Amino acid sequence: MIIELSKCKVHLKDELTWWDEKEIEATIAGTAGMKTDKAGINVDMTVNPEALLRATLKTYEKVVEKIETEDKTASFSEQWVRTLNKEDGHKLEEAIEQITAKKK
Repeated sequence: MIIELSKCKVHLKDELTWWDEKEIEATIAGTAGMKTDKAGINVDMTVNPEALLRATLKTYEKVVEKIETEDKTASFSEQWVRTLNKEDGHKLEEAIEQITAKKK
């Protein structure tokens, strides 16, 4: 799949491999923290925002194959995704969600 953003074309995998899914799942599993009270009875699931961002980056890293501009081709990077404007970011997010939602 190729999507066009305001300053580039982004090539995305059509689907994830089994291993891609496992790596993403492992990263997502690291986003939740478990806390119990002194008696060990109550369990509180909390989400670490930084860990959630790492899980998002891992997903994008697995889905984005390459980024093409007029003068160069690049690989996905955190720096690149952090510089996207809102419209491009939402468009990319929507495309990635379609791919990660596919079931085999």
